[in-house]
Amino acid sequence: MQYDFDQVVDRSKNLSAKYDERVKKFGTDDVIPLWIADMDFRTAQPVIDALKARAEEGIWGYTARPASYFEAVKNWQKRRNGWDTDTALMSFSPGVVQTLSVMIRLYTPQNGNVLIQTPVYGEFYDMTELAGRHVIENQLVEQDGTWTVDWADFEEKLRSADIFLLCNPHNPLGIVWTEEELRRMMELCLKHHVLVVSDEIHSDLIFHGKRHIPTASLSPEIAANVVTGISATKTFNLAGLQASTAVFPNAHMKAMFDKFWTDMDIHRNNAFSVTAMEVAFNEGEEWLEQL
Repeated sequence: MQYDFDQVVDRSKNLSAKYDERVKKFGTDDVIPLWIADMDFRTAQPVIDALKARAEEGIWGYTARPASYFEAVKNWQKRRNGWDTDTALMSFSPGVVQTLSVMIRLYTPQNGNVLIQTPVYGEFYDMTELAGRHVIENQLVEQDGTWTVDWADFEEKLRSADIFLLCNPHNPLGIVWTEEELRRMMELCLKHHVLVVSDEIHSDLIFHGKRHIPTASLSPEIAANVVTGISATKTFNLAGLQASTAVFPNAHMKAMFDKFWTDMDIHRNNAFSVTAMEVAFNEGEEWLEQL
């Protein structure tokens, strides 16, 4: 179908945090709300139709997650990015930020060091500091309008880092990392035995003929040292449904991650996200291409 992305959607009655929390965050509502990554477009029609049908059922009890849920994630990554993943190593998480938080708590010591590349999404700081860890900054450098890595500083910071939070593609600088850049970063992390958590939530929103390269797709050796956070929420404007997928390099790390959430009795999608995520990945590609 043909989508109309010129239609203006009034979100004043949408309980939109982006708009309704402006006064709380800025002291005024007279601002353009660029502070949160949230589109003002209606999502793909197959998702809307599937959620309408789910709503009409009238029963939204404890909801099982079918095997087809992670199969949809696997097929999307293979189709879009050429990344062949294993559904047995995928886990549910309420969000990619929550995945970062759990990985920091599980895989760094108290008062440990978390390496980030700044300027970066503020939650990279917040999740680190709330966990009682220290932020180490590898400041990205600008040369003639292009941002790049300060490689000498990056390797020096790795010497004292316990984990590296990579933003791929980078938010907010919009860097779509090249294979050469990613490979160089990952090989340095392997050299210094630093685990990588790759936030790839914006990976479907790539422009100007560039191509997203999943960090864990570079080589088996690199994949063994990378945990990846992905979701349909940014891609299809579904963030309010709170669901993401973490992809692990081995069953032991997945089991530790799953136990963290199970200990808080958080291990299921809500009744609507389990439907929306699967339909978005299976039937939403036409919408995304037009977007």
